[in-house]
Amino acid sequence: SSGGLSGSSQWGRHAKRNSLLPVCTFVMVAVPQYKLGTVVVYEGDEYTRRTLAAVVAGPHEDGTYDLDCKLRVPPKSIRAVAGGEKVEYFSASISKWIPSQVLRKGKAPGTFDLDCKEGVDLRRMRLPQDEAEVTPQHAKHQTRTPSQSTTSPQSDAKDSSPVFNPGGTPAVQP
Repeated sequence: SSGGLSGSSQWGRHAKRNSLLPVCTFVMVAVPQYKLGTVVVYEGDEYTRRTLAAVVAGPHEDGTYDLDCKLRVPPKSIRAVAGGEKVEYFSASISKWIPSQVLRKGKAPGTFDLDCKEGVDLRRMRLPQDEAEVTPQHAKHQTRTPSQSTTSPQSDAKDSSPVFNPGGTPAVQP
C-alpha cells in the first residue's frame, strides 16, 4: 500500500536516512581576550602564589598570554581584576602596605580606584600577603614578584627601575 508507514514508503526512507546521520553538538565557550596593559590576577602554579600582573603580549596562536611576571600563561590561569577585589596598597605617607579594596578601574590606564585612594598604579598594589589565603600546595614554594615586594615602591618621580633598552644595557628613568 502506498499510504502506510512501511519501509518502502517515503516516510520510512527519510527515517532510515536521517537515523544514519551523525549528531554534532557545538558548544561555544567564551574565552576572555585581554588587551595589552590589562591588569590581571595570575593564579600562579605549583611554584608561585597568586599575583597581580600586566598583560605584555598575546594572545599567541596557542591562546596563551605573556605577563610581566611569566611568559605563555594559559587564559585559565588569569582573570581580570574586578571591583571588590581585596588588595594591599602601599601608603607612602605611613610607609606600609594597608588592606584595601578595588572599587573600579582608574581613569588612567593601569590604575585603579581603591576604597582608600583613587588612581593607584599597579606598582603600589599587591594581593594580600595573608598566609591563610595561600593554598597548601603553594605554601612550600613561594616567590615574590616586584609587585609583592616588602620593600617600599619608589615614588613615580624617583622611580629608578630599569627600562627596556634594545641596546642591551639597562637605562634608568630620570
